[in-house]
Amino acid sequence: MKLSIIIVNFNTISYLKDCLSNLDRLNLPFRFETIVVDNGSVDGSQEWLKRQGRLRYILLPENIGFARGNNLAIREAKGEYILLLNTDAFPCRGSIERLIGFLENHRQAGIAGPRLSFPDGRWQRGYNDLPSIRKACLVLVSDLQNLLYPRIWPMIERLALILRPRQVGYVDGCCMMIKRAVIEQIGPLDEAFFFFAEDAEFCYRARQKGYGVYYVPEAKVIHVRGGSLAKKDVDMAVKARCESEKLFMVRAFGEKSWRRYAKIMYFNFLIRYQMARILNRPSQRYFYAALGEFQKEIAPSKTA
Repeated sequence: MKLSIIIVNFNTISYLKDCLSNLDRLNLPFRFETIVVDNGSVDGSQEWLKRQGRLRYILLPENIGFARGNNLAIREAKGEYILLLNTDAFPCRGSIERLIGFLENHRQAGIAGPRLSFPDGRWQRGYNDLPSIRKACLVLVSDLQNLLYPRIWPMIERLALILRPRQVGYVDGCCMMIKRAVIEQIGPLDEAFFFFAEDAEFCYRARQKGYGVYYVPEAKVIHVRGGSLAKKDVDMAVKARCESEKLFMVRAFGEKSWRRYAKIMYFNFLIRYQMARILNRPSQRYFYAALGEFQKEIAPSKTA
């Protein structure tokens, strides 16, 4: 079998239905399977899945996290390639074939991710550098450039990066194509990461073993990337992000590097929050919550 598509769902039944319908419309030219893992949804997802005759699914009584959910399906997957796909990610026609084709034509490549866009067509970052002090500084500079040149800088960045495939630190786990050989060599996702950074950590391990991680802009995926979270969900997401980035940084670079990283990210989110507040953007809630989490991490150094 050429491909196994793995979808982890948690209380997103509407997106799940749309995601599966979109896959049906793609008419993929090879044998593939779709495995849905439901992380204890209470929105009717599990009942709906039980009524789908040909669909493979794994129903869980509770939310065990993105990494563990994917790993359950990975262990059952039969495909030569594994595609991790979010319920709110919708590959365009030909894009899955392009991701597989790129990996087939580049022996050293082990992981590939597509060009992402919002439903309204706006460009969305589908790749990034691995968490590091260097990355934190670059993000800070990028935010300052966006503040000073709100139209020009993003355009320059996008034109420079979307026109050709390139190696990146990691690709977004919302749509990540993986050679089975990579998983066989480095293992599945790290289950210590409950939510956030599991994609970065997986790509980091792949790179450590010599595999290339590639952004492939010829493959296009529409990604909703939920922005209408309730306040408690925003706080949960920010806390999870901070904890996961800390886990990654401490493992990879040590506690001292994490402290430096947290200080830079605190300043970064301070700028982002002020920008969002001035422009009255909904994202100010997220940035304000992030400020609080990173402030907790740098507080000991302030009183030392």
